[in-house]
Amino acid sequence: QKAKQQHEKNATQVNGTGGATPPGEYTGAAAQKSTVIGDSIAQGMAEAMGASKKYSKQGADVGEVRQFAEMAAAEGQIGGKNIVLSSGISNDTSQMAKVKELISYLKGQGAAGVQLMGTSVDRQDLSKMNPQLAALAKEFPGFVQFTGGFNASDKIHPNYANQVKVLQKMKRDALRLQQSLRLNSSTQQVTPQQAAANI
Repeated sequence: QKAKQQHEKNATQVNGTGGATPPGEYTGAAAQKSTVIGDSIAQGMAEAMGASKKYSKQGADVGEVRQFAEMAAAEGQIGGKNIVLSSGISNDTSQMAKVKELISYLKGQGAAGVQLMGTSVDRQDLSKMNPQLAALAKEFPGFVQFTGGFNASDKIHPNYANQVKVLQKMKRDALRLQQSLRLNSSTQQVTPQQAAANI
């Protein structure tokens, strides 16, 4: 429990804007490969990560991002992958219900997990999306890791190098915590006879 609290504190420190999902119980933590899907924020993230920009487009709304997700699924780029998702909500803030459908679709296609990008905290209409995205992530416990809102010099797009570090750290911390919890769990399950045999 203490380890989990420390990891939650660290997540808040990494993402100074707050709102990020604590790193425990993230199913995508161990996935070796990431697929980046979404709007112009996803394009920038893909470039910064050295990943394909094929499933992203500047100005894409949630409906268009869903089409990219379907294309990625058809090409075997969803199942077993960590999905970095910039949902398109920045391009149409009325489509939150469609973001939920999109995440459900990715889950149904066998994604290992979704790292759901937030929106700019420097533009009022976009900043209001972050609490809603955080609440949405909680509807998919363990499957969605909300990465929090971000500062944006142009009021829309993040510093991509910084955001890549945030996502990597959240994924890494979640993996470490899961390994730690597994280790503690297996230690607690040792019977007195097994413990005696190990002395």
